[in-house]
Amino acid sequence: MFNQDKDQLSIYISEQSIKIAQVKTSGTVVRIVKRDIHGATGDALLRELKSALSGFNTKKSHVICVIPASVATTKNIEIPSVDPQEINSIIGLQAGRHTPFSREEILVGHINLGSYQANYTKALLVIVNRNIVKERFTLFEQAGLSIRQVLFAPEGIARFYAKSLNLRRESAPVGIIDVGETSTNFIIASRGAAVTCRSISVGIKQMQAHLEEARAKLVEEIRTSIDSYRDEDVDRAPDYFVVTSSHPMVKELQSALTETLKINVQVSPFIGHIKAAGGIKKKLETEYSDDTMADVIAPAISASRSEVNLMPEEIQLKRTVEEQSRDVAQTGILAIVILLLVGGILMTKIYFKQAFLNKNLRAQYSQPHDEVIMLEEKLRKTRVVRDLYDSRVTTLEVMRELYSMIPKDIYLNTVNIAEDGLININGIAETTSRVYAFVTSLSESKVFDGVKTKSTSGKKDRGKDMVAFEIEFSFKNPSAESPDAAAGDSKTKAKTATAAGQEGER
Repeated sequence: MFNQDKDQLSIYISEQSIKIAQVKTSGTVVRIVKRDIHGATGDALLRELKSALSGFNTKKSHVICVIPASVATTKNIEIPSVDPQEINSIIGLQAGRHTPFSREEILVGHINLGSYQANYTKALLVIVNRNIVKERFTLFEQAGLSIRQVLFAPEGIARFYAKSLNLRRESAPVGIIDVGETSTNFIIASRGAAVTCRSISVGIKQMQAHLEEARAKLVEEIRTSIDSYRDEDVDRAPDYFVVTSSHPMVKELQSALTETLKINVQVSPFIGHIKAAGGIKKKLETEYSDDTMADVIAPAISASRSEVNLMPEEIQLKRTVEEQSRDVAQTGILAIVILLLVGGILMTKIYFKQAFLNKNLRAQYSQPHDEVIMLEEKLRKTRVVRDLYDSRVTTLEVMRELYSMIPKDIYLNTVNIAEDGLININGIAETTSRVYAFVTSLSESKVFDGVKTKSTSGKKDRGKDMVAFEIEFSFKNPSAESPDAAAGDSKTKAKTATAAGQEGER
């Protein structure tokens, strides 16, 4: 609620290098670093990452992890629906068919390519092995970073060039050839998004070592990719292709591509389309001329428009709960401040009004009954607002308490909270003793009452014998007034009534 806009800190890690770019919310690149890691892993990779982060503002930045195309699988599919929720459900069911991994082993994102006929939608699936993303999360946490988005590099490049080239939604597709140090991103962009992409394992380094052989292989791979795109009938053929680098090796590639593809190929350097602080463009043209930096800068610039976010579901849920809890706390602080201000204003008005009455109008206004009624009405409204606020945070309080108590070897399937405070949870555990231990923990909680086990039964889960259980209990309402508070309120009313009577006798 009170957070200001943060810079984007984009981090791209491949087997060959670490690339880091810091981009302001205005889209200006303020810092860029690349480190060669030569396949480093474990502690060596962590040391390289920490060293590369030196000088970056990591505390006040929105951290983005960029996934390269080389570790992802992409697939164009047609979905018999135009409803976003139905599309997500269908993709969740179909994603596992396009990889050798099970659904639990992959993370899936998609780019909606729009409807092409009644009740049908085209989409580009992006599938990544869950372990790859988990390794990134572990590495970033060890480096003191908290990932906020996991983006797909080709999508960022496509959206960046779609905006830079002012491609309208009705424009014909445009091909993008982004040549890097050891690989090339082949992308076709249409309607502002990537409709197809592929990573080709030929880059500037290979062309420097074996120019003719590497160039011929790259041209052939691009031609094959275009033929596959046409065969799948994904969209119209591109009007022209854009090469994102002005490196001499890439410029020599332009004529070979034009001759082979029989289509116009333009050189439109990525550096020419970005806004950068002093010295950044020169650094990109000299120190990093043999590699593309579009795969780390473009996702940061277009992060707000990206559809693919490969954050694991459990981490997204955890972050959502944390953010909601923080928002509730901030709302509570703001409400207290407002109440204090309103109370101060009311007390000041009452003080001056009472002083005026005592000095000038005691004889004329001897009965303050109307003032008492007005104050009681305001107090009643304040209580109504407070009770409404307390009732809305009950669900968050229940989830926060369960989150703090549930063991790692117990998994919850459903949590149902009734309006009367009755809670019913269903889950699975490895043994019945773990279920009873969990019930005991719930019984000892200060906010749960009447804990009882409704059922336990055996169940098979991923080939293992598990125990399914159902537990029911109730939530103690923390907003209920205590007897002492009620007694204090009664005494206040009694004092007010006595004062009103004394004033009437005068």
